[in-house]
Amino acid sequence: MVTVQDQFAIFPKNNQIIATTYNFDLRIIKDLICPRRGVHERSIVITDQNFFSEEVVGQDFFNQGLTHFVYPAHNVEGAFHPKTALGIDEGLVRLLVGSHNLTENGAKYNLEITGFYEISLTENNSLILSEISAFLQGLAGCIASDVTAQKSILQIVNYINDISPSVMKWKTENQFYFLHSFKKSILEQIMNIIPKIKSATICVPTHSEDTGFIKEFSYLFGGKLKFLVDPKNFSVGEEAKHVYEKFEIDGLEIESNRSLHAKIYIFHTSKGDWTLYGSPNFTPPALLKSVDKGGNLEAAILLSPSKKWHWKQLFKERVEPISLSWDELPSSEETSEEEKTTVRLVDNWGYETPNNEAVIFAPGLRTGEVVYVRLFGTASLVEVKVKDGLLRFKVPATWNTDSRYEVLDGEMKAIVKGFLNRSGAAMRELSDVDVNDESKIRLWFFMNRLRNFEPDRYDRADNEIPLVPLDPGSWISGSERGTWSPVSTSLLNLGPNQIFSAAKSNFEEVWDKYYDEKSKMPMASKLRLVIVALDIYMEGAFYAHVISGGSNEYYVQLGQDLCEFFDLPCGKNCRALWNEKEWRKQYLDALDAEQIEVWKKIGGKVRLDISLLFDFWLYFSSKTVGGFQAFDRRSLDVPINVNRFHQVFRALRILIGQGKQDASFQKVWDDRMIFLGSQKEYQKPLSFKSLEECMENCIIRAIAKL
Repeated sequence: MVTVQDQFAIFPKNNQIIATTYNFDLRIIKDLICPRRGVHERSIVITDQNFFSEEVVGQDFFNQGLTHFVYPAHNVEGAFHPKTALGIDEGLVRLLVGSHNLTENGAKYNLEITGFYEISLTENNSLILSEISAFLQGLAGCIASDVTAQKSILQIVNYINDISPSVMKWKTENQFYFLHSFKKSILEQIMNIIPKIKSATICVPTHSEDTGFIKEFSYLFGGKLKFLVDPKNFSVGEEAKHVYEKFEIDGLEIESNRSLHAKIYIFHTSKGDWTLYGSPNFTPPALLKSVDKGGNLEAAILLSPSKKWHWKQLFKERVEPISLSWDELPSSEETSEEEKTTVRLVDNWGYETPNNEAVIFAPGLRTGEVVYVRLFGTASLVEVKVKDGLLRFKVPATWNTDSRYEVLDGEMKAIVKGFLNRSGAAMRELSDVDVNDESKIRLWFFMNRLRNFEPDRYDRADNEIPLVPLDPGSWISGSERGTWSPVSTSLLNLGPNQIFSAAKSNFEEVWDKYYDEKSKMPMASKLRLVIVALDIYMEGAFYAHVISGGSNEYYVQLGQDLCEFFDLPCGKNCRALWNEKEWRKQYLDALDAEQIEVWKKIGGKVRLDISLLFDFWLYFSSKTVGGFQAFDRRSLDVPINVNRFHQVFRALRILIGQGKQDASFQKVWDDRMIFLGSQKEYQKPLSFKSLEECMENCIIRAIAKL
């Protein structure tokens, strides 16, 4: 039998996981998502707000907010009930969907159903990828105000949305659909996909007491329903039981130490049986209502009929069917856990901004009310005045070893204990950079991406190279308590020279490896790595130039390196002009079909052409160049550099194509524009067209000088 732990182990170790669960045990989260000293660090787990508020106080939350963070879901009126996990790898989305919560029972003891899928980022999977993207966007909206976590999720959305038109060879699966209830109810989607359902078989742990819902559901399927139940954990109210008695029932004999928690629906049609499994119980909030209409958030997989397997195979190993009548089942009027709600004065979670300000939600406190916050590991209390339902205060620089806090009222009585997501705490190294929070987040993400680029670990023929490393790496040197510090010693020392040198050395290392005949990697894999390193190099030059106050030495070096790498005419003679025919013969004709495909797919995804145009824009508009007046001077430095950038741009356009203004384009555009927007001395381009026109006008003048 495959366990949930086995399936989590398949996720790529160096990329974060986005997971959802109704309830959780922190120890299970650590075992499944952050095993082996922080693999999958900066992972995000979103859980139901009511469970979170009621239950987390008793759990040991040391390192919560340091290696990972558990968020209570906001903006969902019903229960937050999906059980999913998602991560990305090169050209793949890895998706886990099931009935399991991240609890000890869910991981070890309950009878659950969970499926794991690898979905290639290609056009033939556009339908399911669009639903995954919409689901992730909805999850980002469930995280209240923490822009660091929201950006982590939306960054994954951007990569998923850039679907490759290439025909790639991937492992094929049976046709399936990923359903979620953000915009449409689960039942509405089922009815839209499956034609003419004759009857349904239902196996769930929770059954509705709403007699109107039971009758309506039955009517949709010709009055033919059959229920498979676990007798030892099944009960409904007397009134509802009278309605259920009209339908067929079979019992499931399950091992005494296990309980049925799987949710399975079989829809019988003339062309075969469709199978739905995932999180929805047999209740109106789970099946009839979308989140928009006040329902639960649910997630499920719908499988089309298959000749390779039958749904009854699911019950072979651990379950024995037994005869059962409705009379043998007890009645009960207990309220489902999913229907309970709570209201708190102060939330037991918060987050730290990139500028090291703590934010804690206090929906039950009045504006102007004064409370005190005790930070674990420090002796002092922080006096905070409530404003607009929030507690905001500067995090003391001495608070380096914990993330937990306690809020006290004016009489020093405890209101709540909680913890902060301290992802932003690692940005203290950026405290001297005079930019806004959003810009600082972008720089911090780049610094982590640069720090964790390790080409040597991919030097095996059977290893896949991530498209873009999504902020993996170590925040913690070990699993012992007290070892964490929010000022990460692993981050590069912030400075333009260090940023540029690290980015340049990464590129040079993989450049050398590209021509290394002893390397075990295929040429196509080497080329993927080169393109990622080139993207980091261009972005590193951008940040180095801006942080240095406009030093152009970085762009001069970048232009020289790229001309040499692409074997351009100006690489051998700095005054040689662009000759496309000769360059195609010299460079392009040496590439095989697979390498050309890699350039189009990977180069087009990271949008090297947009990065280069921004680098050129900053170079040309800098104070030392001075724009078009540079062509009035005798010196040929500027015309030579313009010629280099122009030839690299022409080569990139041939290699990766024109490209659309898609999610990849928008990511590069937004990252550069937002950062430039925080720097008053830099002029921002009005549009992408203005970047292209600037280069076109410059090369005309440069050719005249050369």
